[in-house]
Amino acid sequence: MASSIPSQSRAVDPFASYNSDTVNTLTRMLTYGENGLATAVSCDVIDSTSNTEVILKPGFVYKDDMWIYISANHIVDFTDPAQYSSGFMNEIGYYYIVLDYTFVKSRPAPQAKALIVKPSQITDRGGILPDAWLFLKAVKVEWTGSEFVVVSVHNYDPGYPNNKRRYISTYTGAEIFLPTFSEDRDKSRMVYDIEEDQFYFGYSNRWESAFGSVSFPANTLGFTIGELVYVDSTSGISSAIATAASRTADGVVSKVSATGVVKTSGKVENVKIDSTSNINVGDIVYLSKTEAGKITENRTPQFVGKCVEIVDANTVNILFHRGEPTSISVILPAGVSWTFSGGLYYQDIDISDFGSNIAFEMYDTATRLIIIPSNIEFVSSSIARIWMPNNTVELNVTIIG
Repeated sequence: MASSIPSQSRAVDPFASYNSDTVNTLTRMLTYGENGLATAVSCDVIDSTSNTEVILKPGFVYKDDMWIYISANHIVDFTDPAQYSSGFMNEIGYYYIVLDYTFVKSRPAPQAKALIVKPSQITDRGGILPDAWLFLKAVKVEWTGSEFVVVSVHNYDPGYPNNKRRYISTYTGAEIFLPTFSEDRDKSRMVYDIEEDQFYFGYSNRWESAFGSVSFPANTLGFTIGELVYVDSTSGISSAIATAASRTADGVVSKVSATGVVKTSGKVENVKIDSTSNINVGDIVYLSKTEAGKITENRTPQFVGKCVEIVDANTVNILFHRGEPTSISVILPAGVSWTFSGGLYYQDIDISDFGSNIAFEMYDTATRLIIIPSNIEFVSSSIARIWMPNNTVELNVTIIG
């Protein structure tokens, strides 16, 4: 008959040459008093070539402040009653493989056991495991018509998902504001910036965000969470609006303070929609060209992402993606807004937000017909003058650049 005790090592057994329970408490520097597996692969349970056995793999476990090392493969035999907490293999369903250990000062010292727990024993306890047990794997057993066989192994019980493999929590260092990089202190360091809600890696001479450059610090006082903003000419931020290329959105305010945060990609929350819009989940969204800092589902020169959640009638959560502005539309009204000169009429358009490589497209807002002007004159690097034979047409001029 096989033993239920796998090959193992333990840190300090009771009645060893040290005060064992005191020494074992030092493991709390790693576990903070939690029971769990040390790594993702520790004490994994896998299928074997037999349809009535599984294999418990080596690994490290912390239980009752005891460090336990399962040092070799251990066969768990479902046909062996000695390997059960009680009973034997006579049910279909999800059996558990658990590591059974309780720290007790006794002779001989207690040893960790790999035990099989039957489905009915789990149901009777409502899915709650005794303190002595550490869940290792759920094993599905089926009846073939002539025998019970193991068909699959799982990291959790589908019937009781809270019964799952548990791992000790591992933490990085933390800072209130990321400190100035110091090679002597910060090289190879990982830090969580609490104020920015961001992780950073310490490289040879600098900090780098663990998730890439997805935000930047800014004084966001006077703004609101979810407001779309751009970096202005003073290196500060202003509310974004899709009426000029230089004023399109660079990011979304995610923290309001003198040391606030503007997020430049990913999920952003509490974004306001403009008063003309009705946005649904899944809609592509654009920067509004009528209400600064807000979004619309109506196409404008800048795409800014996709709606993923509705907060309320005026607010949504989006996946922000900074689209490059592709065009700006300007309305040139009919009538006295045109200036008569040399037998033609003209109006000026500010093109200071565009480079030298730009194109124009115009149409009559009443007839929607494309209009070819008499001339386009570049008065300066910031002014384009549109010449027309009359002043009776309202033009929609799209500047692409």
